[in-house]
Amino acid sequence: MERIAEKLRADGFVSACALASLTVAALVGALSLAVLVGIIISVVVIIIRDRLGTAGA
Repeated sequence: MERIAEKLRADGFVSACALASLTVAALVGALSLAVLVGIIISVVVIIIRDRLGTAGA
């Protein structure tokens, strides 16, 4: 019975570590995605301003 309890505790620790690493990976992925989207929006805004600037002139 004690062995089972120890194994469950070990599995719980492993799954908690896996969950924590998945959470960190998801946060890092969301952060890099946000940065990527920000860069794309900046590039699009620059292109639109450039087009509007040349069209207006």
